[in-house]
Amino acid sequence: MAGRAGRRGKDLLGSSILCMDPGMGKMPHSDELKQLLDSKGIALESKLKVDYSTCLNALKQDQEGFGAMLENSFFANETAGVKI
Repeated sequence: MAGRAGRRGKDLLGSSILCMDPGMGKMPHSDELKQLLDSKGIALESKLKVDYSTCLNALKQDQEGFGAMLENSFFANETAGVKI
């Protein structure tokens, strides 16, 4: 399975391509495949830990793009509206 998720704030949908080789093992039944494709999946949680060393390392690597990296991260989306 390969795919591209929609870009947050830009795309409403993403897409994926599923290719199966019957010679590689058991093929899922159509009911199993439909259930898989219709499921909502599991909730995602960002593992980005923003601390002093993270900031220093990021600034050392790319001084211009650090703020943009944080603004576009899953962490920023997850913490939107949270006052620190």
